[in-house]
Amino acid sequence: MRYARIKVEKSIYEAREKSVELETFHGTVFAPKSKIIVEGERKPCLASNTFVQILVPCWVFWNKDLNPCQLTTGYIEQINR
Repeated sequence: MRYARIKVEKSIYEAREKSVELETFHGTVFAPKSKIIVEGERKPCLASNTFVQILVPCWVFWNKDLNPCQLTTGYIEQINR
């Protein structure tokens, strides 16, 4: 299965919703938390925000005729897992 490795703010991931809202240049995509794999947390040296690195199945984007590289922020790469 193909996944998109994405970095999002921890506050966005921990929202009390069942999905994570991801902004793309062509609209919003909602990734169900039950399908997301959390790889870890990172806190940059000078920033106060903590980031979570997640793997989101690419079908979340493909179902809306989008590509993960169209994310406005946080896109890292696509991987096979």
